[in-house]
Amino acid sequence: MKVHNPVRKAAPRKWPIRPIAWTLGVLGVVALLWFVALPAYVRSEAVRAFAAKGVRAELPRPLVGLGTVHFASAKLRFDGQPWLRADLTDVEVALDGLTPKSLRAGDAQLFVEAPLSDVPEEPGPRSPIPISLPHASVRWTAPATDISQADVLELAVEIKTNGDIDAQKGKLSLATAKGPMGPWDLSYARTQETQTDRITVSLDGPRARWLRVRDPKQTMLHFTAEQSKAKTWGVPNLPGWMADAEPRIDATLTEVKGGATTGHLEVRVADVKVPELPRALDLAVLVNVSELPKKRSYRIDRGTLALGNIVGGLSGTIDGNLTALSADMVGTFRGVSCAAIAAAMAPNEGLRMLGGLAQTFGVDAGTFEADARIKVAAGVQPAFELTIRRACLPVRF
Repeated sequence: MKVHNPVRKAAPRKWPIRPIAWTLGVLGVVALLWFVALPAYVRSEAVRAFAAKGVRAELPRPLVGLGTVHFASAKLRFDGQPWLRADLTDVEVALDGLTPKSLRAGDAQLFVEAPLSDVPEEPGPRSPIPISLPHASVRWTAPATDISQADVLELAVEIKTNGDIDAQKGKLSLATAKGPMGPWDLSYARTQETQTDRITVSLDGPRARWLRVRDPKQTMLHFTAEQSKAKTWGVPNLPGWMADAEPRIDATLTEVKGGATTGHLEVRVADVKVPELPRALDLAVLVNVSELPKKRSYRIDRGTLALGNIVGGLSGTIDGNLTALSADMVGTFRGVSCAAIAAAMAPNEGLRMLGGLAQTFGVDAGTFEADARIKVAAGVQPAFELTIRRACLPVRF
């Protein structure tokens, strides 16, 4: 007899509903804390931290990651400085726990809406964390009477907690009534330990450069140019003779804290044509200056004017203005040896040889006396007048 053994069906599996529900609940709470409560807390703490530094911050809800917080944007306003504001985008803050340890903004724009006289020379509070701004720009509206706007683009800025600032690769452009100026390469560095800051503006790379260095004792301005055509400098209204020349210039102004401004100027230009003279000569102007009561106006204390081998004294005034540099100078030549200058000044080869022989054998063919007047103003041809009081005899030229 056959016995059938029926197959027993397995009992349905019971899921651990309670532990799963507990786990989902915990995950829900964590998600709520991570995506809602924590971003709100981070945002409020960031606003509070900015406020403690005198900065009013407008921040959106951040995206919190592992060890980072990301703000899509940030608008900063500064107490006591209504003319200053900063707009940041793509802001990422690295965290150590919940404490910020560095900040990086993909794009940063700083707006300054005040004249230079309203901007304090002293730096603001130190940053509590390192700040990196690889693409920063500055727009300064009406910084000076002769400049309506200054723009700096593509600055790469690093700000350290000790107060040091390093800004490189900027492009500076100025808008003036005389026309646009620049763009020029710009860099800025501040060293907190020595309380020194340095601004470098390159008009033509290393060949033409303007430098300002300021420390607690003094401010120094230095401009140098060598083997650089002035028409490449991005400066409007240059006179034609200078635009095509390659002047050698070394100019320094030093302003002692609470004291007067003094300086030195050396300008050398090759082959300058003076109507009263038979041939082009190298021009050299070397002066020491001191500031007059009129701002940016300087008196020539000791000066030398050289036209080829003709060397005389120089006096007068120089008005320093970024867009309209001007000068009114008087040169006085007295008792200049004709033998020393005839070789360079004579209009033909025969007289040049005669002058050279006279100089070689120590024969003085007389003396040369003259007065020179030089007027220089931006945008116009310089006026050069030479009044000869005593010509060289017997060799006249």
